[in-house]
Amino acid sequence: MAQTNILVTGGCGFIATSIISALLATKQYSITAIDINPPSLGSTTFTRSVRYVRCDILDISSLRSVFHEAQPAIVVHTVGAFTLGARRYSTRGQEFLFKVNVDGTKNVVEASG
Repeated sequence: MAQTNILVTGGCGFIATSIISALLATKQYSITAIDINPPSLGSTTFTRSVRYVRCDILDISSLRSVFHEAQPAIVVHTVGAFTLGARRYSTRGQEFLFKVNVDGTKNVVEASG
């Protein structure tokens, strides 16, 4: 039986890596994980079973390219920027939060279409 292609945004984050681990356990999915950050050193999530692509969801042309290549049947969108407990995001202000959370999500929807 053919595997279902899944694309996970924010693929290096805590929630995404937990989702990816659960999906890998089923052996039913081909997974592409995208993130602006590289995988953590020592991460066991990114094995030969997961294709990691460095991609910024604010870069619509790169995002379209990843979607075109991955051909996902399912998209799990876990990207999110926030201020509580995340100093690197809080210094960028509300405009950055809006861009990532709203414009980035719009880009994911558009690229999937």
